[in-house]
Amino acid sequence: MNKFLFIFLATLLAITFFTRSNFRRNIAIQPEVLLEPIQTEPADKSLVQFTRDGYDYVLTPVFDYEISGLVVHTFDYSWLHFYKSDVTFPVDLCMIWGKNIISGAYQHPSLKFSQDSRWCQYRWRGQLDFNGSELSNNHLLIDNDALKKLAKSLSAGDQVKIIGKLVNVEAKGVGKLDTYDPEMFRMNTSTTRTDSGAGACEIIFVEDLIILKKGNPLSQMVFQGSIYGLAVWLMYNIVKLLFFP
Repeated sequence: MNKFLFIFLATLLAITFFTRSNFRRNIAIQPEVLLEPIQTEPADKSLVQFTRDGYDYVLTPVFDYEISGLVVHTFDYSWLHFYKSDVTFPVDLCMIWGKNIISGAYQHPSLKFSQDSRWCQYRWRGQLDFNGSELSNNHLLIDNDALKKLAKSLSAGDQVKIIGKLVNVEAKGVGKLDTYDPEMFRMNTSTTRTDSGAGACEIIFVEDLIILKKGNPLSQMVFQGSIYGLAVWLMYNIVKLLFFP
């Protein structure tokens, strides 16, 4: 029974590790993700300043910004990071919207997305009417623990709305920095969806984050449950081995 339980939980974990992030199964599309991002002159052009994770940040608002889309890939830089600033920019969201949704291009089985080193790449085989101008890799800059926790909970398949500001960033280190942390750095946001390559990512100072529809909720629940189940199984077997050999 003990061995069977481990195999059962491990199998559930392995299966749902993939199905929980399957954005192609997302059929109940929300109307917001069919629309273009909204970019307007900032109502408040005041600098945003705060200190977090070893840096004094000064953010220059470029535009007020609102984007809704289908998350096709996420990368959490806060749990395995090389720089202190990665904790303030904890999550990159690769999102698509508009005709990429309407045409069903996102459901093409060969369409793949990946993220690494603050980049989002995509590729496919054969013929596909996919519009790279209706995709963006969004660097989320967050000075709010509740929003940070929510951002870190997102996965591919979720439909979300982000409200905030496109900002240019200047940061200066305070206190002791780690070996690879620069004394200061600057980052400028993209202000158009038609660019690509270095500098093409949107830097969003997040003021609100709304989950329009959670993707694959059953797989997400079973995945989390299998992790907790395996943790309990491991603790039980350690106790059994130590005290009841």
